[in-house]
Amino acid sequence: MDIMKLRKFETLGPFEIKDELIKLAKKTSRTTQSAFLNAGRGNPNWIATTPREGFFLLGQFAVTESKRVMEHPAGIGGMPQPQGIAGRFEAWLAKHADMPGASFLSEMVPFAVKTFGFEPDAFVHELVDSIIGDNYPVPDRMLVHNERIVHEYLMWAMCGEPRPAGKFDLYAVEGGTAAMCYIFKSMKANRLLHPGDTIALGTPIFTPYLELPHLEDYGLKFVTIQAPQENRFQFTDTELKKLATISDPCSARCRTTPLASTPIPSMSAARGGASASSRSTKTTSSTR
Repeated sequence: MDIMKLRKFETLGPFEIKDELIKLAKKTSRTTQSAFLNAGRGNPNWIATTPREGFFLLGQFAVTESKRVMEHPAGIGGMPQPQGIAGRFEAWLAKHADMPGASFLSEMVPFAVKTFGFEPDAFVHELVDSIIGDNYPVPDRMLVHNERIVHEYLMWAMCGEPRPAGKFDLYAVEGGTAAMCYIFKSMKANRLLHPGDTIALGTPIFTPYLELPHLEDYGLKFVTIQAPQENRFQFTDTELKKLATISDPCSARCRTTPLASTPIPSMSAARGGASASSRSTKTTSSTR
């Protein structure tokens, strides 16, 4: 590709460049024996079937619970009720034991009840009521039982042993990019970030996060703190020392604020679901 064609990419964003590269790769694969492989997908080229089977089967049970309360000829049901719902779910799964997802759900509920000390009816009702989706805009933050489960996962995946003191206050949002947008907007609205501030960004990271600081709304400078593959995508001591170059203990304007870091590769497969934004999960340095 000549230099003039390459220069047109200077004005494109990362997703636009990605689309151009896909076009080039597809064109090449049509004229050669090379197979086209989109390695830039946010998700793998496979799916986990077991949880999906459980999800869709749970929805069928939820509809029967709705009809149990009210079944109108026009196709209208009622709101599932919590009393005795765990027992009814267990009996329903036994009756439909041959259905895909039945064995998964039969094992999942007692496991969660035992592990987290859930009240069975309250836990099953939350699952049923949420999959029915009849309580918008409730919850305003996150489902109670689901938050406990997600919190345990984050502690396992991101904290390890020994576990840190305290707990994360989780807020479920649409996805990882939405979480970053909300964090930046919240920090600006609360005067924690100002144009010209220098922030630290953990890399490698989802490309749009690198573009956010450049937006006119924020006008931030940033220093990258790299987590190299050779170090299992963990920050090295050398990289962490970069924080000292942007933190001046003598400056009254120096402050440390939460910002963005990338999840380790083993967590990236979970990106298809809802993301959780935490007030205290990730901390980097920001100075003016």
